[in-house]
Amino acid sequence: MATVAVYNWDKKKVGDVELPGSVFEQPVRKDLLHTVVRWQFACRRQGHR
Repeated sequence: MATVAVYNWDKKKVGDVELPGSVFEQPVRKDLLHTVVRWQFACRRQGHR
């Protein structure tokens, strides 16, 4: 499990959260990441969503 710090709006640490390894320790799928980024940029060009 990965542990990350939690901060408030004043940038003060208020706690820690454990993230499940089954989700956050997987390898990055660069092909999927590329597709999503291209989709987001296309939506920005269209001016909606």
